[in-house]
Amino acid sequence: MRPDIVTSLLSSNRRPASVEAQEGPLLALLDAAVTKAFSALCRPVQKNLAVLTVAFLRVLGAVRSGHGQLSLAALFRVLPTPGTPHAREKRLHRFLHNPRLDPRSVTDGLARLIFGSRGRGLWPILFDQTKAGATQALFAGVPFQGRALPLAVYTFQYPWQEKTARSQNQLEEVFLADIETALPTRVRPVFIGDRGYARAARFIKRASASPSMWWCITIRNSRSLGGYWFPVRAAHCCRFAR
Repeated sequence: MRPDIVTSLLSSNRRPASVEAQEGPLLALLDAAVTKAFSALCRPVQKNLAVLTVAFLRVLGAVRSGHGQLSLAALFRVLPTPGTPHAREKRLHRFLHNPRLDPRSVTDGLARLIFGSRGRGLWPILFDQTKAGATQALFAGVPFQGRALPLAVYTFQYPWQEKTARSQNQLEEVFLADIETALPTRVRPVFIGDRGYARAARFIKRASASPSMWWCITIRNSRSLGGYWFPVRAAHCCRFAR
């Protein structure tokens, strides 16, 4: 091969077309599943969500530097799309800043995937706050085989800059209310969080008055379940039934 051709290939850093061809069947299956579950999202967002899911699977199945931490650089490098790494990076950032990527619609889609047609009865919904760098996140998930399936993630930063809520307390109320709205009608949620979420007073007051919702707030060494207090051991054994 001529030296100028080799130099051109190295400088372009384009990935072989065979990589996209190999991941085509998986991408097609994920695209169909995303289109069905996340029907409220527009078509370009659905396609990018499927592409990003394939990238997540590739990153999680490979050895990563940085003590195994996930990064945007690791994701855009393995996006199953043609072009240079710079083009894939721009595509990822456009997707993450797309105003049509509505978190409420994402929660609706995740609820359809988790519960499906079999979702009914009492289900524990775990929620808490975590952070990644300077970004804070409200996270909710459903326990499954020792893990938590993600149900909703809302992010914010300090000092408070959000325009959709006046305070973190209000954002927490909106966050929990959006989860409740996304759940199938046959699912009776049991919201479980630590004592800091007693701040979401309006949501908890409405939940405690509703016969279809339960809430469990951890306070020191005891738990309040549906307005009744249990020791921690008793709460672990409770079947959450009236």
